[in-house]
Amino acid sequence: MNINEASQKTGLPKSTIRYYEKLNIVPPIKRDKNEVRIFEETDIEWLFFAKQMRGANVSIRTLVHYISLFKEGEGSIESRIELLTNELLKLQEHISGLQAAERSLSEKIEKYRTHVIPVEKKLI
Repeated sequence: MNINEASQKTGLPKSTIRYYEKLNIVPPIKRDKNEVRIFEETDIEWLFFAKQMRGANVSIRTLVHYISLFKEGEGSIESRIELLTNELLKLQEHISGLQAAERSLSEKIEKYRTHVIPVEKKLI
C-alpha cells in the first residue's frame, strides 16, 4: 500500500509517517522504482505501535531510544522492559491526575446544581 493508504489505515497524517521514518521509529519503508513508499503489514504494525505509545504520552526521544534497544536484539529485553515499566508508571500518575481533575469538575458541577442555581433563581 502507498502512504495515502497507510495514513488512512493508521489514522496518522502522512507528515507524521514520514517523520517517524526519518527518526527510525519505524523501519525503513521499501520503495518502488519511482521511490514511492510501499508499506507492508509489518510497517503498519510499527506505525500503530508508535501511535499507541505517543497516545500514552511516551516522548519521541523515549520512543527512539526504545527502538534503538529493540534493534539490539534479545540482549536488550530487560532494558526495554524497564523503559516500558517507567513509561507505564508515568502514565498511571497522569491518569490519577486526570481522575482527580474529573472529580473536581464533577463536584463543581454538583455545587452549581445544589447551591448556585437555587440562589440565582431567588434573584430572578
